[in-house]
Amino acid sequence: MKKLFLVMLIVSMSCTVSFSQRQEVPKTMIIKMLGGEEYIGEIVSQDNEYLILKSKNGELRLLKTKIQSMQESTYKGQFEFENPNITRYLFGPSAIPLKKGKGYYQNVLVTFNFVNVGITDNISIGGGFEFVSALAGEPIWFLTPKLSHSIDEKNHVGVGVLTAGLSTRGSGTIMYGVYTRGTGEANVTVGAGYGLFDGDVSSTPVLTFSAFKRLTNGLALTSENYIGTSGNGNYFGIHGVRLMSRRNSFDIGGMVIPGLDVTIPVIPYASYVRSF
Repeated sequence: MKKLFLVMLIVSMSCTVSFSQRQEVPKTMIIKMLGGEEYIGEIVSQDNEYLILKSKNGELRLLKTKIQSMQESTYKGQFEFENPNITRYLFGPSAIPLKKGKGYYQNVLVTFNFVNVGITDNISIGGGFEFVSALAGEPIWFLTPKLSHSIDEKNHVGVGVLTAGLSTRGSGTIMYGVYTRGTGEANVTVGAGYGLFDGDVSSTPVLTFSAFKRLTNGLALTSENYIGTSGNGNYFGIHGVRLMSRRNSFDIGGMVIPGLDVTIPVIPYASYVRSF
């Protein structure tokens, strides 16, 4: 009798373990409504007419005919949403890849416009133009392809080029390589770049160091620095704060140019990014 009881107990425990292993972990969903609102949470239940979503603000009863799209959230960080501009600092790039099908529009100082799109999980292509020069009939244009790879969750490497030019006066290119340590919440990047102008490659590189630290859901600090290695050792930097929502980010800060013959060599900097 004891043996029979033991066998039944083992079978019962095995079934319990098997059942628990088959239970699905609740998925966090991002639900976009036709009116533009976005909600994030776990689907509690649904019928033919309504969907019940458990969000941080409690349970929401959403009419299915008003839902535009639903997708699973892959973000696992400590904040409510991921950094919407994960592949770039104030202007310069990190080595974190822009994933396939993802992209963003960036406006810098009102007149500079850029679009970047992930072609694969490791290759992105982008470009842009300056608005005032375009109105004048001689637009300043930009091309910004990048190849990057995530070694693991916190280590990333990348190479790319930044080409800028005028339609009638040629172009110049900066070829760079970068290494990023960290995630979209906090990271540092080091790298180096060489200039290519009129067929000549610069003899010494420009070194770069950038950093990003998220403080709250909607606020982060960020900085990027460039140091010339030629005899005069020129320095250029941009430092500021990032204000964030789920798809938008605003960078506000200043460009530091010590070589300017002014008392405070800082020029205001502002950038807006909309991810898609």
